[in-house]
Amino acid sequence: MPSQALALLCFACFLVVFECIELVTYATDPAHEDLALLQRSAHWNGWSAVHVVGTQEGFETHGLVDKLRALRRFARKWPANTILAFVDGYDVVINNEPFALESAFLASGKRVMLASEVGCCTDKPSAQGYKTTCHRAWPFAREASHPSRAWLNSGVIVGYARDIRRLLRLAWKEYRTDPAMYRAYTDQQLLCFLMSDGSTLWTRASVGIDHLSELALTTYQTDIRLGQVLGLDTIGRIVFANRTIPAIIHFNGPKQEKREQMDYAKAHFPLLKDLSTEL
Repeated sequence: MPSQALALLCFACFLVVFECIELVTYATDPAHEDLALLQRSAHWNGWSAVHVVGTQEGFETHGLVDKLRALRRFARKWPANTILAFVDGYDVVINNEPFALESAFLASGKRVMLASEVGCCTDKPSAQGYKTTCHRAWPFAREASHPSRAWLNSGVIVGYARDIRRLLRLAWKEYRTDPAMYRAYTDQQLLCFLMSDGSTLWTRASVGIDHLSELALTTYQTDIRLGQVLGLDTIGRIVFANRTIPAIIHFNGPKQEKREQMDYAKAHFPLLKDLSTEL
Protein backbone atom coordinates (compact mmCIF):
# COMPACT_ATOMS: atom_id res chain seq x y z
CA MET A 1 0.00 0.00 0.00
CA PRO A 2 1.42 3.45 -0.92
CA SER A 3 2.62 5.44 2.08
CA GLN A 4 0.18 8.29 1.37
CA ALA A 5 -2.81 5.93 1.34
CA LEU A 6 -1.58 4.26 4.53
CA ALA A 7 -1.30 7.63 6.24
CA LEU A 8 -4.86 8.52 5.24
CA LEU A 9 -6.11 5.16 6.53
CA CYS A 10 -4.37 5.66 9.87
CA PHE A 11 -5.81 9.16 10.17
CA ALA A 12 -9.31 7.83 9.44
CA CYS A 13 -8.89 5.19 12.15
CA PHE A 14 -7.80 7.90 14.58
CA LEU A 15 -10.99 9.84 13.82
CA VAL A 16 -13.13 6.78 14.42
CA VAL A 17 -11.61 6.12 17.84
CA PHE A 18 -11.33 9.71 19.03
CA GLU A 19 -14.56 11.54 18.48
CA CYS A 20 -15.01 15.28 18.60
CA ILE A 21 -15.39 16.64 22.17
CA GLU A 22 -17.08 19.97 22.90
CA LEU A 23 -17.12 21.96 26.16
CA VAL A 24 -20.42 23.62 27.06
CA THR A 25 -21.62 25.52 30.12
CA TYR A 26 -24.83 27.03 31.45
CA ALA A 27 -24.73 30.73 32.37
CA THR A 28 -27.23 33.59 32.24
CA ASP A 29 -24.65 36.34 32.86
CA PRO A 30 -22.00 36.42 30.08
CA ALA A 31 -20.00 39.08 31.97
CA HIS A 32 -19.65 37.08 35.22
CA GLU A 33 -16.02 37.04 36.39
CA ASP A 34 -16.10 33.35 37.28
CA LEU A 35 -17.40 32.47 33.82
CA ALA A 36 -14.38 34.33 32.47
CA LEU A 37 -12.12 32.19 34.70
CA LEU A 38 -13.73 29.04 33.29
CA GLN A 39 -13.10 30.29 29.76
CA ARG A 40 -9.49 31.30 30.45
CA SER A 41 -8.62 28.02 32.18
CA ALA A 42 -10.19 26.11 29.28
CA HIS A 43 -8.17 28.08 26.73
CA TRP A 44 -4.94 27.55 28.72
CA ASN A 45 -5.57 23.78 28.69
CA GLY A 46 -6.08 23.68 24.93
CA TRP A 47 -9.86 23.77 24.56
CA SER A 48 -10.78 25.63 21.39
CA ALA A 49 -14.10 27.02 22.66
CA VAL A 50 -16.55 27.11 25.54
CA HIS A 51 -20.14 27.08 24.31
CA VAL A 52 -22.46 29.06 26.61
CA VAL A 53 -26.16 28.16 26.81
CA GLY A 54 -28.99 29.44 28.99
CA THR A 55 -31.28 32.45 29.29
CA GLN A 56 -32.59 34.46 32.22
CA GLU A 57 -36.15 33.71 31.09
CA GLY A 58 -35.53 29.97 31.22
CA PHE A 59 -33.96 30.22 34.67
CA GLU A 60 -36.85 32.28 36.01
CA THR A 61 -39.34 29.70 34.71
CA HIS A 62 -37.62 26.44 35.61
CA GLY A 63 -34.86 27.33 38.08
CA LEU A 64 -31.72 25.21 37.82
CA VAL A 65 -33.69 22.50 36.02
CA ASP A 66 -33.34 24.83 33.04
CA LYS A 67 -29.70 23.69 32.83
CA LEU A 68 -30.84 20.28 31.63
CA ARG A 69 -33.43 21.80 29.30
CA ALA A 70 -30.81 24.06 27.71
CA LEU A 71 -28.29 21.21 27.38
CA ARG A 72 -30.88 19.01 25.69
CA ARG A 73 -31.55 21.72 23.10
CA PHE A 74 -27.81 22.18 22.56
CA ALA A 75 -27.22 18.43 22.16
CA ARG A 76 -29.74 18.29 19.32
CA LYS A 77 -27.39 20.38 17.16
CA TRP A 78 -24.52 17.88 17.22
CA PRO A 79 -23.88 14.53 15.52
CA ALA A 80 -24.86 11.53 17.64
CA ASN A 81 -21.28 10.51 18.58
CA THR A 82 -20.00 13.96 19.47
CA ILE A 83 -18.84 13.92 23.10
CA LEU A 84 -20.24 16.84 25.08
CA ALA A 85 -18.65 17.94 28.35
CA PHE A 86 -21.23 20.02 30.22
CA VAL A 87 -20.20 22.02 33.30
CA ASP A 88 -21.67 24.66 35.59
CA GLY A 89 -20.73 28.20 34.65
CA TYR A 90 -19.70 30.14 37.77
CA ASP A 91 -17.89 27.63 39.99
CA VAL A 92 -15.87 25.46 37.60
CA VAL A 93 -12.30 25.62 36.28
CA ILE A 94 -10.73 23.44 33.60
CA ASN A 95 -7.69 21.51 34.79
CA ASN A 96 -6.59 19.33 31.86
CA GLU A 97 -6.65 19.07 28.08
CA PRO A 98 -9.52 17.70 25.95
CA PHE A 99 -7.65 14.48 25.17
CA ALA A 100 -7.32 13.68 28.91
CA LEU A 101 -11.04 14.08 29.53
CA GLU A 102 -11.91 12.14 26.39
CA SER A 103 -9.58 9.28 27.34
CA ALA A 104 -11.02 9.04 30.87
CA PHE A 105 -14.56 9.06 29.48
CA LEU A 106 -13.86 6.36 26.89
CA ALA A 107 -12.18 4.22 29.55
CA SER A 108 -15.37 4.30 31.63
CA GLY A 109 -17.23 2.24 29.03
CA LYS A 110 -20.39 4.28 29.64
CA ARG A 111 -22.44 6.43 27.28
CA VAL A 112 -22.89 9.20 29.87
CA MET A 113 -20.88 9.95 33.01
CA LEU A 114 -21.95 12.15 35.94
CA ALA A 115 -19.62 13.71 38.48
CA SER A 116 -19.54 12.31 42.01
CA GLU A 117 -19.58 14.08 45.35
CA VAL A 118 -19.68 13.63 49.11
CA GLY A 119 -23.16 15.15 49.60
CA CYS A 120 -26.02 12.68 49.36
CA CYS A 121 -29.18 12.39 47.25
CA THR A 122 -32.66 12.54 48.76
CA ASP A 123 -35.25 9.94 47.79
CA LYS A 124 -38.32 11.25 45.96
CA PRO A 125 -40.90 10.77 48.77
CA SER A 126 -38.68 12.74 51.17
CA ALA A 127 -38.15 15.45 48.57
CA GLN A 128 -41.89 15.72 48.01
CA GLY A 129 -42.18 16.37 51.74
CA TYR A 130 -39.35 18.91 51.43
CA LYS A 131 -37.07 16.86 53.69
CA THR A 132 -33.34 16.29 53.19
CA THR A 133 -32.93 12.69 54.33
CA CYS A 134 -30.24 10.71 52.53
CA HIS A 135 -31.56 8.03 50.18
CA ARG A 136 -31.43 4.81 52.22
CA ALA A 137 -31.56 2.53 49.17
CA TRP A 138 -29.05 4.42 47.02
CA PRO A 139 -27.84 1.69 44.62
CA PHE A 140 -24.23 2.89 44.35
CA ALA A 141 -23.34 3.17 48.04
CA ARG A 142 -21.81 -0.33 48.21
CA GLU A 143 -20.50 -0.48 44.66
CA ALA A 144 -18.29 2.59 44.78
CA SER A 145 -14.57 1.94 45.11
CA HIS A 146 -14.38 5.32 46.85
CA PRO A 147 -17.41 5.07 49.18
CA SER A 148 -17.26 8.68 50.37
CA ARG A 149 -18.00 9.76 46.78
CA ALA A 150 -20.84 7.36 46.13
CA TRP A 151 -23.32 10.13 45.28
CA LEU A 152 -23.81 12.03 42.04
CA ASN A 153 -23.31 15.70 41.19
CA SER A 154 -25.10 17.35 38.27
CA GLY A 155 -22.52 20.10 37.78
CA VAL A 156 -20.58 17.93 35.32
CA ILE A 157 -22.14 15.69 32.67
CA VAL A 158 -19.97 14.06 29.98
CA GLY A 159 -21.47 11.91 27.26
CA TYR A 160 -22.37 11.31 23.65
CA ALA A 161 -24.84 13.84 22.27
CA ARG A 162 -27.37 11.15 21.36
CA ASP A 163 -27.28 9.59 24.83
CA ILE A 164 -27.39 12.93 26.65
CA ARG A 165 -30.53 13.71 24.66
CA ARG A 166 -32.02 10.39 25.71
CA LEU A 167 -31.19 10.90 29.40
CA LEU A 168 -32.53 14.45 29.43
CA ARG A 169 -35.70 13.42 27.63
CA LEU A 170 -36.35 11.11 30.61
CA ALA A 171 -35.45 13.96 32.97
CA TRP A 172 -37.90 16.38 31.37
CA LYS A 173 -40.69 13.79 31.52
CA GLU A 174 -39.99 13.27 35.23
CA TYR A 175 -39.76 17.01 35.91
CA ARG A 176 -43.28 17.50 34.63
CA THR A 177 -44.63 15.13 37.31
CA ASP A 178 -43.80 17.62 40.09
CA PRO A 179 -42.29 20.89 38.77
CA ALA A 180 -42.47 22.80 42.07
CA MET A 181 -40.57 20.15 44.00
CA TYR A 182 -37.88 19.77 41.36
CA ARG A 183 -37.41 23.53 41.05
CA ALA A 184 -36.87 23.62 44.81
CA TYR A 185 -34.44 20.68 44.82
CA THR A 186 -32.77 21.60 41.49
CA ASP A 187 -31.70 19.48 38.54
CA GLN A 188 -29.57 17.26 40.75
CA GLN A 189 -32.63 15.71 42.36
CA LEU A 190 -33.94 14.83 38.90
CA LEU A 191 -30.78 12.91 38.05
CA CYS A 192 -30.73 11.29 41.49
CA PHE A 193 -34.19 9.87 40.81
CA LEU A 194 -33.28 8.67 37.32
CA MET A 195 -30.25 6.85 38.72
CA SER A 196 -32.15 5.20 41.61
CA ASP A 197 -35.89 4.58 41.95
CA GLY A 198 -36.59 5.77 38.41
CA SER A 199 -33.77 3.86 36.73
CA THR A 200 -34.31 1.79 33.58
CA LEU A 201 -32.36 -1.00 31.94
CA TRP A 202 -30.78 1.64 29.71
CA THR A 203 -29.70 4.01 32.49
CA ARG A 204 -28.28 1.15 34.55
CA ALA A 205 -26.21 -0.03 31.60
CA SER A 206 -25.29 3.27 30.00
CA VAL A 207 -25.05 6.00 32.67
CA GLY A 208 -22.30 5.96 35.28
CA ILE A 209 -20.95 8.05 38.16
CA ASP A 210 -17.31 9.16 38.27
CA HIS A 211 -16.70 7.80 41.78
CA LEU A 212 -12.90 8.07 41.53
CA SER A 213 -12.92 11.67 40.23
CA GLU A 214 -11.03 10.67 37.09
CA LEU A 215 -13.04 13.08 34.93
CA ALA A 216 -14.09 15.73 37.45
CA LEU A 217 -13.43 16.62 41.09
CA THR A 218 -16.12 18.24 43.23
CA THR A 219 -14.81 20.06 46.29
CA TYR A 220 -17.76 20.02 48.73
CA GLN A 221 -16.47 18.87 52.14
CA THR A 222 -13.02 18.42 50.60
CA ASP A 223 -9.92 20.04 52.09
CA ILE A 224 -8.27 21.70 49.09
CA ARG A 225 -5.28 23.15 50.94
CA LEU A 226 -1.98 22.29 49.28
CA GLY A 227 -0.12 19.43 50.93
CA GLN A 228 -3.32 17.78 52.16
CA VAL A 229 -5.93 16.40 49.74
CA LEU A 230 -4.71 18.28 46.67
CA GLY A 231 -1.28 18.81 45.17
CA LEU A 232 0.09 20.26 41.94
CA ASP A 233 1.91 18.62 39.05
CA THR A 234 5.01 20.08 37.39
CA ILE A 235 3.04 22.50 35.20
CA GLY A 236 0.61 23.65 37.86
CA ARG A 237 -2.42 21.45 37.27
CA ILE A 238 -4.39 20.28 40.31
CA VAL A 239 -3.84 16.66 41.34
CA PHE A 240 -6.48 14.92 43.45
CA ALA A 241 -5.01 12.78 46.22
CA ASN A 242 -1.75 12.68 44.21
CA ARG A 243 -3.41 10.14 41.93
CA THR A 244 -5.47 11.69 39.13
CA ILE A 245 -5.50 14.99 37.29
CA PRO A 246 -9.23 15.48 36.68
CA ALA A 247 -9.97 17.70 33.70
CA ILE A 248 -12.70 19.57 35.58
CA ILE A 249 -12.71 21.06 39.09
CA HIS A 250 -16.18 21.95 40.41
CA PHE A 251 -16.29 24.12 43.54
CA ASN A 252 -19.72 22.97 44.66
CA GLY A 253 -21.66 23.14 47.90
CA PRO A 254 -23.10 25.97 50.02
CA LYS A 255 -22.42 29.41 48.58
CA GLN A 256 -20.11 30.61 51.36
CA GLU A 257 -18.07 27.40 51.44
CA LYS A 258 -17.44 27.29 47.71
CA ARG A 259 -16.67 31.02 47.63
CA GLU A 260 -13.98 30.50 50.27
CA GLN A 261 -12.57 27.54 48.35
CA MET A 262 -12.48 29.43 45.06
CA ASP A 263 -10.80 32.40 46.73
CA TYR A 264 -8.20 30.09 48.26
CA ALA A 265 -7.57 28.39 44.92
CA LYS A 266 -7.16 31.72 43.14
CA ALA A 267 -4.67 32.87 45.78
CA HIS A 268 -2.60 29.67 46.13
CA PHE A 269 -2.80 27.61 42.95
CA PRO A 270 -0.27 29.20 40.56
CA LEU A 271 -2.22 28.70 37.34
CA LEU A 272 -5.50 30.02 38.75
CA LYS A 273 -3.64 32.85 40.44
CA ASP A 274 -2.13 33.93 37.11
CA LEU A 275 -5.41 33.58 35.23
CA SER A 276 -7.29 35.53 37.91
CA THR A 277 -4.93 38.50 37.66
CA GLU A 278 -5.72 38.75 33.93
CA LEU A 279 -9.46 39.27 34.59
